[in-house]
Amino acid sequence: MANVFQGVVGVTIAAGVLGELAFSGPTRAQPVRFSADNANNQVARVVTIVDGATASFELGGDIANPKALDVAVGGTGAFAGIIVNPKSHVLYNYFQNGQMVFPKGTIAEALTMGSVWCECDGEANPGDAVGYNTTTGAIVIVPDPETPGAGVALIDNAEVEYYKSAADNLGVIKLTR
Repeated sequence: MANVFQGVVGVTIAAGVLGELAFSGPTRAQPVRFSADNANNQVARVVTIVDGATASFELGGDIANPKALDVAVGGTGAFAGIIVNPKSHVLYNYFQNGQMVFPKGTIAEALTMGSVWCECDGEANPGDAVGYNTTTGAIVIVPDPETPGAGVALIDNAEVEYYKSAADNLGVIKLTR
């Protein structure tokens, strides 16, 4: 088979990979470990701290290896972040039905400050409040922060920074913690 090389270069930069950081700027993330197998253990989903989990940066013997924080997708525990950096997991073949799904025990990064591409549950405008589905961890746009709705938890200091289009429901969620 002959080598095939790219013959055309696009004139625009692709944007909108779920879980990728959207813009440069201040970011903060912490190591987390999925505490259970769940089909919703995916990038760009909200994770919360499970009951009895230790602090995320409690040292595990030496300063170079902090213990990861045990988390679950969705839930009602303390907000641990939004799962980011899908490219760091591609080699592990965590794909199920076209989705990257992390098994129990997988270490991932949870963003607590920064801007990340997420799938929104509908149209959004910059400045809209953001919450998450407590069952699936999926991002939910909250029109009225005073009443987020059943099964939705509001994310403090989170808002829509950019919304791409209704065709794909991609948006950038900004966390300022």
